[in-house]
Amino acid sequence: MSPHKSKTYSPNELCVAPETACNAAIAGAKSKDFVYSLSLYTHLLETEALDYLRETYRVLRPDGIMYMTFFCMEHVELGHRWTFQHRRGNAYVESLRYPEAAVAYHEAFMTELAVSCGFREVTVRGGGIASELVARK
Repeated sequence: MSPHKSKTYSPNELCVAPETACNAAIAGAKSKDFVYSLSLYTHLLETEALDYLRETYRVLRPDGIMYMTFFCMEHVELGHRWTFQHRRGNAYVESLRYPEAAVAYHEAFMTELAVSCGFREVTVRGGGIASELVARK
């Protein structure tokens, strides 16, 4: 269950109050062997990133694999399309007006966040536009 609503991508009042929170639970506990997301974490601020990592951990079976992509400050090419010059906590955002439009993190932060959720064998690999975060439950 996620109470999050993107001000950037959902400007209408779709989830107004906690009691009407959008249900983001995607599966039962320990029911999946593999969970992946492409470009989701490129739009998540710190609190939401942690919530989604926790939910991913919850639905994975023991030894299950998580594969996510995110903008990694160590790998993204800065200066052309992306600058990530603004900070919101541990997040680097492209736009203060629309912070969720493009969000980046340092590799160490994302690794530590995954480990804090219980993941092991956490690796980050640089990719084309986004980097890969891969971990085992």
